[in-house]
Amino acid sequence: MNYTHERQYDKALDIALKLIARYPKNVVFHRYVGRCYISLGKWENAHEVFREILSRCEGTGGGMTGYTDSSKREALYYLGVYAMNTGKYEESLQQFIRCDEVSKALDKNGESGFMVMANLRIGFIYDIQLKRDLAVAQYNKVLAMKKFENSYDQAEQYIKVRYTAK
Repeated sequence: MNYTHERQYDKALDIALKLIARYPKNVVFHRYVGRCYISLGKWENAHEVFREILSRCEGTGGGMTGYTDSSKREALYYLGVYAMNTGKYEESLQQFIRCDEVSKALDKNGESGFMVMANLRIGFIYDIQLKRDLAVAQYNKVLAMKKFENSYDQAEQYIKVRYTAK
């Protein structure tokens, strides 16, 4: 409630941290801790949380109970955003490509927001790397997907003008 409706991220984080302390293997609480950190702009903390989630998803012999491909996709996406925001473009590109691959397996009823935004960000990275043809192809790929938030506006904008890191 504090997170989704009231946008009181500090309160939501406090609750999520208490829940994950009490139920340390609960992926739902784990993911909410990471999301709260992101909403609060605490990217270092979010990075640590999503690295742990990814590790639990990919653990030897399969992931921990409840740590599914859906959790893996979310972790890959946010790890990609973190890497991109810290200028680690190759690492970011690999995370987004992996996020897209997991999304292809999961998204049976149309593209998820994670798939759309990962593909948009792949275009951003190609533009940063001065691979304009690949970037434009990526933006056109986004335009062929289901619209998510402002994905079409951004794809159309960066088809016209190259994306540059801020």
